[in-house]
Amino acid sequence: MKSLIKSNNPVHMSSVKEKKSPKFILSILLITLVIDVMGVGLVLPLMPDLVLNKSSHIFFEASVNQDTRTIYYALIMGFWPLGIFIGSTLLGRLSDIWGRKKLIYFSIMGVALSYFLSVYAIYLGNINLFIFSRLTLGFMGGVNGLVRAAIADIAHSKELKAKYIGYATLAMLIGFIIGPSLTTLIGQLFGSDVFMKVVVPFLIAGIVSMLSFITIFLFYQDTFQVLKKQTQKLNIFDILFSFRVLFIDKRIYLLVIAFLLAQLGSGLVIESLPLILSEKFHVSQTVIGMTFTVNAIGLILSQLKILPLLKNISLKQITSISSLVITILFVFLSIFASVPSIFVIIFVFAIFSLLLIVNLIVWLSNRVNDDEQGMIMGGTSSLFGLSMAIDSVLLTPLTNIHILGPIYLIAICYFVTYLIIIKLKK
Repeated sequence: MKSLIKSNNPVHMSSVKEKKSPKFILSILLITLVIDVMGVGLVLPLMPDLVLNKSSHIFFEASVNQDTRTIYYALIMGFWPLGIFIGSTLLGRLSDIWGRKKLIYFSIMGVALSYFLSVYAIYLGNINLFIFSRLTLGFMGGVNGLVRAAIADIAHSKELKAKYIGYATLAMLIGFIIGPSLTTLIGQLFGSDVFMKVVVPFLIAGIVSMLSFITIFLFYQDTFQVLKKQTQKLNIFDILFSFRVLFIDKRIYLLVIAFLLAQLGSGLVIESLPLILSEKFHVSQTVIGMTFTVNAIGLILSQLKILPLLKNISLKQITSISSLVITILFVFLSIFASVPSIFVIIFVFAIFSLLLIVNLIVWLSNRVNDDEQGMIMGGTSSLFGLSMAIDSVLLTPLTNIHILGPIYLIAICYFVTYLIIIKLKK
């Protein structure tokens, strides 16, 4: 497969003077991941209260109808992944030209400023400015990919790379537990003060992002440099749309479709369950935050305990069983929807969703050559953002048809994923 991106020869950390040990740098990068994902987890549970709660008056008067509120909720949830789609591949590619550290600086500072811009938008009651802040937050959120790339730079063997990437996944999960947990605590502290319950998590997210910036500035040594005498052509179109190769390569296109469907389903779970809990069951922000915590616990259990036990089971078996189990879960939820059933299902879903996504990525990686890994993985990152944006567009019409409409589509996505997987060769 012809590469879309021309690059010069990189010089990795192993070929430059090392002032700090790889383990020390790894610890700094993992802390950065925890802080970054914690910020995301802090604000996600707040979204229903921002626009759907008629008593909050943050962006709308109580007289604004529910259809309008739902549309803006979808926009708020959709512009963040749209930013990821636009920014993650571009920032990752630029880090191959200018080094990881400069781009990590840029991304973390952008994330912090985006959170503060969100606070300002809430203070003004300007929902359009708030939506813009979500877009910039997603664009700058490419820091996750940059950190994972830096972690890969310091791993000098396949075994070490798998170990370090596993640590990165765990760090992100820890951040996603801390974030919603803090939001839950803040909600309890401020009681009926809706404005403070919403603003404080954004402020904390901005502050911890600044702390992350300081940590990187003081302790992080760049893990990737390029030869300064060489030139490099940068084709913006190819960078932004490198994911298109995934759909034309006969080795992987069916796997890519399965991966995209799984991401669509996963995104709908994240975006729709808070909405369903808020609109159908009228639960508090605290309860919504608890669902994210339960989800994160399931992900950690899957990563640390279950995934290592499956090393002798084929990728096809793991992914087919996982997609089928998730299908059954959401068929059940569509029939027996309740707050307790949502908590149980989100926990089990987290376990099998991680198994499905991780093993689909491994399967994709195994299907291509070593010199195609970067482009393929960059494409999957873009697909993640794209799938979340599509989910946000679909969310409003689905919920207008029926509040459980997203649940039906989730079940369909995972069932089609299952049908594709069982037709693939091992």
